[in-house]
Formats: sequence, structure tokens, C-alpha cells
Amino acid sequence: MANDHGHWLGVYASLYSKKI
Repeated sequence: MANDHGHWLGVYASLYSKKI
């Protein structure tokens, strides 16, 4: 579960970077 959490964190960061 922890690994999945980290994966989503990276996805969220990627989406956030694309928004900016």
C-alpha cells in the first residue's frame, strides 16, 4: 500500500507540474 501511495504522489506531482 505504501508503494502505491508513493506512485500516486508522483502522478499528482506530474499533473500539478503540467498545470503550471
